[in-house]
Amino acid sequence: MAQRNSQPPTGQPGTPGEALLRELQMVHDMVRHDLAVCRALADEVAAGVAPEQVRARITSLRTSGPLWKLRGNCLYYCRV
Repeated sequence: MAQRNSQPPTGQPGTPGEALLRELQMVHDMVRHDLAVCRALADEVAAGVAPEQVRARITSLRTSGPLWKLRGNCLYYCRV
């Protein structure tokens, strides 16, 4: 499974556009990681893994994944 790179970019980029590009690439890497986890979970379901195990991994993804946290924080902020 792909390793998540959720660390902010390091170093000083040459232009503001480069900084934005690096940030977008970091978010894209997180999306790819979470998608790989979802695909692995789908394979496990197809292979007959116990539903409790799959649910536990989904819960872990939702509670520890930076994209889920970002989504929740954005929704909270927009509702305030």
